[in-house]
Parts: sequence; structure tokens; C-alpha cells
Amino acid sequence: MMVSDEILSKEAYLIYNFTAGFAPFQNRLDHWRGNIRDKSGNPHSVELLIPRNFPNESPRVLIDGINVRQGGFPFRLRSLDRWNPDSHAFHVLVELSERIRASSFEVGAKQPQVIGENETTILQEQIQMLEVEISRKQDQLKELKHRSPKTASNQELQSMLEDSITQLEAELFMIQKEFEKAEIEALEFARKYVDLATRINVLKLQKAK
Repeated sequence: MMVSDEILSKEAYLIYNFTAGFAPFQNRLDHWRGNIRDKSGNPHSVELLIPRNFPNESPRVLIDGINVRQGGFPFRLRSLDRWNPDSHAFHVLVELSERIRASSFEVGAKQPQVIGENETTILQEQIQMLEVEISRKQDQLKELKHRSPKTASNQELQSMLEDSITQLEAELFMIQKEFEKAEIEALEFARKYVDLATRINVLKLQKAK
């Protein structure tokens, strides 16, 4: 069974909004590529592949063509080790980017590549996809403004609630990463965490009605 378009679209939205330097390979939303430089400035190609039974199964991650689970890397990815069906692909890419940038390593013989051009191309593709997503959201907003809440179907309302929950959960994940890196004070972290967690729970209760 293939991953649904709805799930892939949601993962793409999160990757575009909370990571940088990644783009779909051949416009496939189940296959993402990017380049990340390590602590010593060595470039590494990164691929993330979303399996058929995602999110029950974690994504497959390759660094310079080698599966990250095979070892040989100076780090482990907690986001993969602790994967669960509520996790998202961007969690893995955020952690992976941080781990690579904080490490120095070489993996096998890498093919010569013009990293600067590749990075520019990926960023251009990312900008184009974000512009398309923004345009789509603006069209949805215009449509909703011309409709009363009573005319919206239950399915549409459920979808809107799910999108809002996903967005807030992504924000919650990002402030947790900021706290881990000591980029945010404990008191501010606690305040934001409680606020986001409360809003998520309220939306989940509304969705369950």
C-alpha cells in the first residue's frame, strides 16, 4: 500500500517550513535530497526515503549513499531509534543536520560534485515549492472567508484541525530543540511549552467531538 498523498503533502509542508536545503528528488515527495557540510567543511549528500507503510515504519536515511543505521558514523539519530507513528520526517532531517554540522567525518569515496551549485539549485526548488504552497493556502483562505462555518463539511473541519495540530506539534518540537541547545531560557521554554501543549490538547478535544 502506497503512502497517501495527504500524508506526503503534510510531510512536505513540514520539511519545507522547518528545514533548509532539502528538495524532492524528481518531484517525488517520498524521496528527499540535500547537501550538508560537516564541522570541517566537508560536504555530505543526504537522502531521506519514505517507506510504503510510513508512518508506522521510520524513513530510510542515507549519508553519501550509506544507510545511517549501518553504523560507521560518529553519532546516532534518536529520532530514528525512538520512531513512532506520531513522528515526522522533518524531525529526522533537523536532528541529522545538527549532528553532521557538529561532527567531522568521511564516508567512503565521494563522487566529485559542485556543492555550491547543488545547494543553490535545491534552495531555488525549495523557494518555488514554498511559493506554490503559499499560493494554495491563500486560495483556501479566500474560499473560507466567503463561506460560513455552517457550510463547511465535517471532513473539511477535521482536516483544518489536523493541520493546526500538526503545525503546533512542529513548533513544540522546535522549541524543545532550542532548549536542548541552550538557545532558550528554562522559564521561557516552560511558558511556551505549556502554551503550545494546551493549544494542542484543546484542538485534539475539538477534533474528537
